[in-house]
Amino acid sequence: HGLRFDDLMGDDGGYLGKVVFAGRRSQPDIVMFLEMSPQSASELPGFTDLFVDEGISLTRLMQGYSFARYRNGDLREQGGDVRFPLIADWVGDEGGPVKRMNEDGISHLVYRPDADTVVVVSRPLSGFISLLTTFSYLFLFYFGCTLILGLGDRDLRVFKGVGNSFRDRLALVMVAVLTFSLVIVGLLTVYHVMDAYRERQRDIISEKSRSVQLELEQRLEGQGTLDIRDRAMVRPMLDELSRVFFTDINVYGLDGRLISSSRPRVFKEGIMAQMMDPMAYTTMRFKQLSSLVHSERIGRLEYQSAYVPIRNPLGDTKAFLSIPYFGRQYGLQQELLSLLAPLVNIYVFLILLSVLLALVVSNRVTEPLRIIRQGLRDLRLDSTNKSIRWESDDEIGELVGEYNRTLQELVRSAELLARSERESAWREMAKQVAHEIKNPLTPMKLTIQMLQRSSRDGAQDMDERIDRTARILIEQIDTLSHIASEFSRFAQMPQAVPEVFDVVGMLRDIVELHSGQEVKVRLEPGAEGEVRLRADREQLARMFTNLVRNALQAIPEGRAGVIVISVEKENGRVNIAVRDNGTGIPEEVRDRVFVPNFTTKTGGMGLGLAMVKRIVEGAGGGIEFETLTDVGTTFTVRLPLADSQ
Repeated sequence: HGLRFDDLMGDDGGYLGKVVFAGRRSQPDIVMFLEMSPQSASELPGFTDLFVDEGISLTRLMQGYSFARYRNGDLREQGGDVRFPLIADWVGDEGGPVKRMNEDGISHLVYRPDADTVVVVSRPLSGFISLLTTFSYLFLFYFGCTLILGLGDRDLRVFKGVGNSFRDRLALVMVAVLTFSLVIVGLLTVYHVMDAYRERQRDIISEKSRSVQLELEQRLEGQGTLDIRDRAMVRPMLDELSRVFFTDINVYGLDGRLISSSRPRVFKEGIMAQMMDPMAYTTMRFKQLSSLVHSERIGRLEYQSAYVPIRNPLGDTKAFLSIPYFGRQYGLQQELLSLLAPLVNIYVFLILLSVLLALVVSNRVTEPLRIIRQGLRDLRLDSTNKSIRWESDDEIGELVGEYNRTLQELVRSAELLARSERESAWREMAKQVAHEIKNPLTPMKLTIQMLQRSSRDGAQDMDERIDRTARILIEQIDTLSHIASEFSRFAQMPQAVPEVFDVVGMLRDIVELHSGQEVKVRLEPGAEGEVRLRADREQLARMFTNLVRNALQAIPEGRAGVIVISVEKENGRVNIAVRDNGTGIPEEVRDRVFVPNFTTKTGGMGLGLAMVKRIVEGAGGGIEFETLTDVGTTFTVRLPLADSQ
């Protein structure tokens, strides 16, 4: 019918149980009473570890907890690391619920099963470090998962674009190296702790074996070689020393057979063999070592055994002493956990610090590269490029220095190239101007020579010849003056003075100016209303006048010339086209239309189109042309509209 606790069964109390077995047919029931009393753990050193499954071990479940049992206010039993008072008056309701108490950073659970007994279970309160450790474990878990996902699938949105730049790769390498170093250091630390734990266990068992050895040698000083006949004499000694040193003790003879043990039941039940471990026996018997700590196994339990010889005063071995140590694995695990808790916190802090440091260092290292990239992007072939300043004389400083030197060389090369191009252009223009000037000089010279000859010959129409010669000379002088004026205007354009004006009105004035010509110059009917531009009105008037005059000169004799000017707005700009029905531009000179040049015609405007292009580009626009041989040419000027429109 269950168990009942009885506190009258000894100092520690006990349990009474009743089990009823129903009788068959007319036979009476059989009643069996069970009496169970606890045995002190001090009476079972080491032996109980053989029968404990660590997976369900109560000792493991109680790790970190402490307990105490009071009887009439006196401490009767305790365990754990918490220091309980010997006499205490713990408050609690008899048979009532468990009561919680917090004192001095320790949480207590108090339960009073009866009026005289109080049971207390305690453990230290979890503080900030414990919460931080939980966060650290979670951080490492998700950090590892993120790395695995990133290595497995780089197409995830989180990782897109990561690692494409030198800065990202540098930061990733720094974080990876530090993380890898921390992992290696952590593994080495764990290995060192495990090795130190095993070494400490070996030292403990070796120390116990030496202490027991000295006691037995002293007590068996007058005895000769021990054998099975000395079991009755040795057994009480082993029991006493077992309780003193809290360990099992086995004594083997020189033939390796068990003489006596403080835990004979282990051998009687067949759990352990009554023969000494073969390797240990060989080592101790024939190699005659002074001590040996040897790993042995019972089933799945691996434990350490210390072997030492028991010798007489003359140094002769008369028996072998064995002390098994059933140290549980959870002790090592608990020690590792106690180490890993602060270690994980430190690692998480170092990883976060490494990420921050990697970002700072990568930004610092790549900053000059970014500046150089920006400098190369903004590089212009003039003197407005800025040098980069770098304080350190390191590799980056050398790179910056090379960039600055290259920049200076580039500026000098650009200046030399511009100067060379200007000189080449002026030389070409000078040759062309000289050629154009020489053209009218020859007929002028011939005309004067003819006039001189006529004067010497006494020609009758001398006055008429003088008038004709003067007219020809004046005409050629005007041509030379016109060429010089065009060259002067091209060489030194006046500073533009922008203003807002109506370009359609200006075009009407230009059409009116040329209305007396034989060629018809007209403005298309669609060009109505105002089209306002912001530019230099005088320069634009000269530009369009130049285009109209070029169109007039392109129309051959005998053809009814028509010049049409059209105006069209498009996307914040205005397109003004000047179209003629002249001879067109020859194909061989189309690529040099806007190059400063002089026409071979006496009335030519050789520098006009080059000047037109400069004026249009100065106003923020552009110019292009379309031409068909013997059909005509259309020059289209594109200019931005004024902001007010």
